[in-house]
Amino acid sequence: MTHTRQLLKIVALFAAAQISAIPSSWAQTAPDTRAEAFRAVDWDTSHAGAPLNMDGYQLTFEDHFDTFSVTPDGGKGPWFAPIHSDVSAARFLPPVPGGPFSAADGVLTIRATNMNGKWQTGSMQTVDSKGQGFVQQYGYFEMRAEFPASKGAWPAFWLLSQNGFTEKTKTRTEIDIVEWYGGDGG
Repeated sequence: MTHTRQLLKIVALFAAAQISAIPSSWAQTAPDTRAEAFRAVDWDTSHAGAPLNMDGYQLTFEDHFDTFSVTPDGGKGPWFAPIHSDVSAARFLPPVPGGPFSAADGVLTIRATNMNGKWQTGSMQTVDSKGQGFVQQYGYFEMRAEFPASKGAWPAFWLLSQNGFTEKTKTRTEIDIVEWYGGDGG
């Protein structure tokens, strides 16, 4: 199996000040008007091109994957798996010996194997199916990853709202920091 040797540093910094710059009428307008209102916002570009200043930020969650830290749903965490149902040709497996997850020397590996035409892999998150675990609203989120180039691979780093697990009748927010579609380039 070939892999692209890309080391990515994904940074998501969410500033409440920029979010509040969106007109309050935006949420009550029709979809095509919302897009127009979003484009009309005068974004502050005074820091464009400047290095990211992390002074004042405090580390709230970190895992160097020196030990195996993925637990079944309802376990002690800090990572929970599987939470989501199967997707397309992928079946998400629990964290068991010989399963898709392993951690050694500061590297977490999530393997995908094809068993009789059905892909078996892993998916993990910081909350269990009841929304219990690590959550925070704003902050700095970082991941270092090497993504496979194999056709059909789909590793991703998403920020999901907790209410998707605790208040299923409300709208769930999903911010896709990165999704890598293996086989789409190199």
